Amino acid sequence: MTVAEIEQHLRAKLIAWAVPENQLDGAIYQDMGINGTDFYDLLSEIGNEYTLPAFDWSEFADISDPPDGLTFWRLLTLRGPKILPRKRLTITHLSKIIAAGEWSEP
Repeated sequence: MTVAEIEQHLRAKLIAWAVPENQLDGAIYQDMGINGTDFYDLLSEIGNEYTLPAFDWSEFADISDPPDGLTFWRLLTLRGPKILPRKRLTITHLSKIIAAGEWSEP
C-alpha cells in the first residue's frame, strides 16, 4: 500500500471513531480528543491491521484514564489542569511509519 492509501484508510477509521473531518489534519492526542485508554485502543486496532514498529507511545499520549493531571478537583481549581507536553502524532506521520515499516521521528 502507498502512504496515500494508508492515510485514506486511517482517516476513514478515525471518522468511524467520531472524529470530525476538520480535525483529521491535527495530532491524534492533542487535537482529535482521543486520549486515555482510547488512544491505546485505537493504536492497538491499527496495529492489528498493519505492522507497527515498537516505540514508546507515552511520548505521544498519556494512556492513563483519566489522563494524569486531569482529576476532577484540578479541573475545578483556578490553576486548571496540568498537562505534560507530548510529541504530536498525526495521521500523515503514522501512515509514513506504516509504509516504511520502521519508526521515524515526526
